[in-house]
Amino acid sequence: MLQAALESGGAKLARDTLPRPPTPGGNTTPTCRVKAETMSVATVKPFARVSRQRAARHRITARDLWIAGIFAAAALFYVWTIASSGARTQFGGDPVDYYAALTTGFLHGHLSIPMLPPKALLATPDPYSPVYNAPWRSQIEDLALYHGHFYLDWGPTPVVTLYLPWRLLGLGSMTESWALGIYSVVGLGFCLLLYRSLVATYAPRARTSRIALGAVALALSNVVPFIDRTPDIYELAVGCGYCFLMIGFYLLASGGLGGRHSFPRLALGSLSLGLAAGARWDLLLAVLLLGPLFLWLVRRERPAGVAPFAKLAAVVLGPGAFVVLVLLAYNYARFGRLLEVGTTYQLAGHDPATTPYYLIGYLAPSSFYYLLAPVRWTLAFPFVVLPPPPNYPGGVPPSYYPESIGGILSTTPLLLTLFVAPIVTRRRLPREWQWITVALVADALVIVGLLAIGIPGGSMRYEVDFAPLLLFPAIVAWLVWEPQRRFLRRAAGFTGAVLVLYGAIVGLGISITGYRSQIFHTDAGQVSALQQITDPIPNLVTRVLGHPVLDSISASHLVLAPTYRSLGIGHVVYAEFGSEPLVMSARSPDNGTWTLSIALQFIGAVPPHSSVHIAVTDSAGTHVYNYTGFLSYDFPVALRQGRNGLTIRGWGTAPGLRHAALVLQCSDITLGAPEISPTVNTNPGSSGG
Repeated sequence: MLQAALESGGAKLARDTLPRPPTPGGNTTPTCRVKAETMSVATVKPFARVSRQRAARHRITARDLWIAGIFAAAALFYVWTIASSGARTQFGGDPVDYYAALTTGFLHGHLSIPMLPPKALLATPDPYSPVYNAPWRSQIEDLALYHGHFYLDWGPTPVVTLYLPWRLLGLGSMTESWALGIYSVVGLGFCLLLYRSLVATYAPRARTSRIALGAVALALSNVVPFIDRTPDIYELAVGCGYCFLMIGFYLLASGGLGGRHSFPRLALGSLSLGLAAGARWDLLLAVLLLGPLFLWLVRRERPAGVAPFAKLAAVVLGPGAFVVLVLLAYNYARFGRLLEVGTTYQLAGHDPATTPYYLIGYLAPSSFYYLLAPVRWTLAFPFVVLPPPPNYPGGVPPSYYPESIGGILSTTPLLLTLFVAPIVTRRRLPREWQWITVALVADALVIVGLLAIGIPGGSMRYEVDFAPLLLFPAIVAWLVWEPQRRFLRRAAGFTGAVLVLYGAIVGLGISITGYRSQIFHTDAGQVSALQQITDPIPNLVTRVLGHPVLDSISASHLVLAPTYRSLGIGHVVYAEFGSEPLVMSARSPDNGTWTLSIALQFIGAVPPHSSVHIAVTDSAGTHVYNYTGFLSYDFPVALRQGRNGLTIRGWGTAPGLRHAALVLQCSDITLGAPEISPTVNTNPGSSGG
């Protein structure tokens, strides 16, 4: 009865229940009452605190509504990003992508895809050489060819968890775009559920505004919108790994951290981490986090005897270990080696026999790109460009070719909070969270190192594997960062909010372009509408600069050398135009005439009795100039305030120049001084508006 009273937190009920013997001298103060009050401090308060925490976790608050609203908005944005990418979105029909083909193979009892290699490819001296497999590479890009069969080097989790169930339900063939959309939205949902749980456990007094901004960071700075722009099989595998990583972390946190204990959640969380590794090979390192979690639970629970210890080990470690063993057996059944996923036999734009993997020389440049490489800001929508270029400042191995990638610390500067997290959280958060922070950050850095040395060139998509591991401890550290001085407290909150918004803007910007900027071709109308909405921003910047800026350029053959010093196109190394025009966009601070300087050269020799003309179209019309053989030309161009289009064409008078490939080579294009120099190397011909 006493225990029931104590667990209910009722100190008064405990006092009334205990006997009260009289004391000498007529003092009626019972000794048992003192004992009961002492026990209420030691026992009742912890039970009451746990009870309040549980009630807080289940009570819907304003912060929950903010998190739910951010999830809904971000999920719609994810879906729009995929839908506007131009990818196939129709269900059913014949399987056309690799995972759909692997699903067919599984249904027929095969680990390979049901597509036979071309006999001509197998008859070549070296089918893995890009020289020999080039004629077929568009149909077999990045497949693994082994013993006359095609295999996937991407993990099988998408087939097991989505493609195969979808097919068994009779719903036809799943598409890569829909699969990525499902994994992205579900992963974000569990990411924010985990965030809510962590806030309720470790930062219950955090400001609602900060909590909402933290949810924004988790939704837009996790690199998931970037991969949604290009819903191919590469991004699908990454999105699947992200989804099960978030499911696993949520189940493990809600089932074993903060004083909680749930064997079903721990088991399902362990299984989910194993499935994450089944999508992305480097997430095997996330499965290793089950070891520290198990040791922490043993230290906290102190299981008495072998049976409770074995049960806890089986629940926490068993499901994840089982999936890993299945994956190793899957590799062995296909390639005869436990750790071979297919990269050794990959048909790609490089020869796997001569392109080394796991090279220590990749570590420095890839670590630079994954962690530090700064994004480049321009005045062209969507205003942010991922490097390279500019390239890694040091030397790289000959086989190193990075794709578009920006350092996570430059795209998401809120992560800089991690450098002060040990000081900020030392007295404000329990030791449990401090060890969680160490484990997450260490695991993320190890994943970065493995990605760096394992692939001959970094890629932005792979940052999804480790970005959430860094975001959670950084956000929680900022949530609890409340200096005693009012000025410092406001400065910490304001600085963190600015960093979150900066990262969100970068996340939105790179999600528009992705790898190939396909939305500019598949949905130019929406791009134009977004440009009109955002035009006031670059126009304001141009007015501050006081001079026009060339913010974009396109040509049939174009080589640029952009720099961080310019908000425009940078240095034009080489561009060609003729019948195919040179198209540029310019931002002007006001109405006026400006100088377009260009180094120009005719490719080849001008035939006798013929002439070459250059037509420049600006806001005032088209003006035609004679090509005189000079290397440098200054053209006056009329610009209106704001965004302007400029077009340059070349044409000739001789019949051979009118219809044949008349090509002019240009470089060093600048748009500058508002007055034309007195020594202008242009000979006006006819002009028209």
